[in-house]
Amino acid sequence: MNLNLPAGANEFVKSVEAPGKYQSEEEAVMDGIRLMLVREALRSKIAVRIAQLYCGNSFDEESVFDALLNADDERVGNFEQWQKFNTMREMTYYPL
Repeated sequence: MNLNLPAGANEFVKSVEAPGKYQSEEEAVMDGIRLMLVREALRSKIAVRIAQLYCGNSFDEESVFDALLNADDERVGNFEQWQKFNTMREMTYYPL
């Protein structure tokens, strides 16, 4: 595919490729396309979440924190242990 960019866009692509951030103009354009794909995926996820809210599928803060406190998931970890660690960390003096 050949792509004819407006002069301003073409100059911009050349300007980001020149300092060495990208190996070629094509690589710079592909990075822009990847960013657009990510943006569109995020928009889709946001639209789904908004639709869920309109359907009444939401959580109040109490149920969210209860789920965090009772979670066995490794990513969340034990909230009480985190609180103890955080308290100990705050009590520790770190000289500059």
